[in-house]
Amino acid sequence: MRWTRADAQKIKASSDPNVAPGTNSLPTRLTMPEIPVDFPVMKDKAGKQVWVWDTWPLTDAHGNTYSFKGWNVIFSLTADPYAGYTFDDRHVNARISYWFRKASEPNKPWIYGGHVFGDRTPKTQAEWSGSARVFNNGQVKLFYTHLDFADRAKPDATIALSTGALRANANGVWLTGFTKTTPLLKPDGTYYQTNDQNPYFSFRDPYTFEDPAHPGKTFMVFEGNTAGKRGDYQCQRSDLGRSGENPAQVTSAGANYQMANIGLAVATNANLTKWKFLPPILSANCVNDQTERPQFVIKKVGNIYKYYLFTISHAFTYAAGLRGPDGVYGFVGNGIRSDFQPLNGGGLVLGNPTDLNLTSTDPLQNGRQFQAYSHYVMPGGLVESFIDNVEGVVAARWPRPSSCGSAPPPPPSTAPSAPTVCSATATSQPCTTSADTSADTSADPERRPGRPDRAAAHRIQRLSWHDGDDDDPRQTPAPSRGGLGRRPAPDQGGPAHQGPDQAAAPRGHRGHRSRRHRPGLRRGAGRLQPLRDRQRAPLHNRPLPQYRPADHPRRGHPARGPGRRSRARAGRGGPARQAGVRRPAGGRPGGRLRSALDPGGHRGRHGAGPRRAR
Repeated sequence: MRWTRADAQKIKASSDPNVAPGTNSLPTRLTMPEIPVDFPVMKDKAGKQVWVWDTWPLTDAHGNTYSFKGWNVIFSLTADPYAGYTFDDRHVNARISYWFRKASEPNKPWIYGGHVFGDRTPKTQAEWSGSARVFNNGQVKLFYTHLDFADRAKPDATIALSTGALRANANGVWLTGFTKTTPLLKPDGTYYQTNDQNPYFSFRDPYTFEDPAHPGKTFMVFEGNTAGKRGDYQCQRSDLGRSGENPAQVTSAGANYQMANIGLAVATNANLTKWKFLPPILSANCVNDQTERPQFVIKKVGNIYKYYLFTISHAFTYAAGLRGPDGVYGFVGNGIRSDFQPLNGGGLVLGNPTDLNLTSTDPLQNGRQFQAYSHYVMPGGLVESFIDNVEGVVAARWPRPSSCGSAPPPPPSTAPSAPTVCSATATSQPCTTSADTSADTSADPERRPGRPDRAAAHRIQRLSWHDGDDDDPRQTPAPSRGGLGRRPAPDQGGPAHQGPDQAAAPRGHRGHRSRRHRPGLRRGAGRLQPLRDRQRAPLHNRPLPQYRPADHPRRGHPARGPGRRSRARAGRGGPARQAGVRRPAGGRPGGRLRSALDPGGHRGRHGAGPRRAR
């Protein structure tokens, strides 16, 4: 499937051209709520700040989140603000850490558990994002990206696996194992670009899942770039769609350096230690340079499965002639190898408040265009991200580490007493410096007046599933935050269960590296914080070791059918209903995700605390 330039043009077309300069021009329902400037920071047990960004939960093979012996556990990329390196160098020093808190105390802050791998990763290497899969006995398989920065100009990326176990008692959670790393995949140069083909290649963010259409098989999606030498690709009409552009002119403008794709692989053994590449499931040649942290949310609708493919991207990674915000993007189809359709016409699901009529570097641009980034979508519609840059002043109160590796704590008058908390089902929560759903990088390698370091937290937002067909997001009558937008009719979705290996790989090349992992561009790191709104209490968290899908059968889990609960919920954001299936009373068209809030429904300063919607 191709995300075409014509698709991406719809994002700008849905934007309001008449807003006051520097305000938000995106449709309200596709805009992240504004993050308060005084968000808290994540801290370790000694009370010191921890830089935190990409975060993910403990999940099963279907992406359902779990607690372990009464504790919620999350994993995140972290760095030490007091180690002496600059904030922009956090990516080359990234370590995967874990956090925990009692599932019965969602208002309490996350407790820092430490590095998953201890101190065994050499200083010239880094640990980047992935996913954590839990099994019956508490065994955890951690899929992640291993980076070798021995040559900073030509980093080496490997998707890897490490296995360990969770242990817990009344006092907390700890990990055992994780002493061995098994390399799984390196880019092949045929489907996925290598660092020899492009020193700015992307190959990272593994997410594993089981497909109900292929029982017994485990698949992996990851971020990649279309293989080939950088700059050689010539944009094709199939990349443009009905954009009204000329391929040669688009190529000459430099769009052929934006060559993102979402890769696919399948495990060839039961231990998930051996994998083989399959052709990409989505390409964005001449459209965008980055499709980070891809993931599937598979939902049963009537008698068929709908496959929601989510990814994140930046404003600056769009190809010449295109414009879109930092945020989460999505596509929907009837199988892994279906004709995925961009949600909401152009693919945007949630974007930071942005004025698309101005460039991202315009001094009048909305100060929250980089509020947050690195979204993770959970099966119940909960969206988590980390805070990056709120109006450029978020971390002014958090002094930078000095060259000797120390920094004074923030003033008591401005430092929050504790980081805010996410829901019991949220993956991550408060972090360190950054903003909500957009980007996690910074502009200047040195601190300047008016361009301080960012402090970050994680942000939560809930999206609800609705049915319908929405060709033009601007025509949706009732605004809501977040949207899945248009869904294809059953006969437009392509072969529902086409073999995952039955696809041709597009070819091409790509340009720069992600700002999320590109030193010297934008500073930011994360913390979590719930949105200010109410939402239904989470229903998809289940304790271990009882191994069962987190979605209760009455909620319509793919393995068990819709049931009564599914019908009861449909009008309130339950599973979408397709053509030919009766839509219950209360459902309305739109086919979109509407946001409510993380269970932090408390209306206090930071909105912590679960509350049921009434």
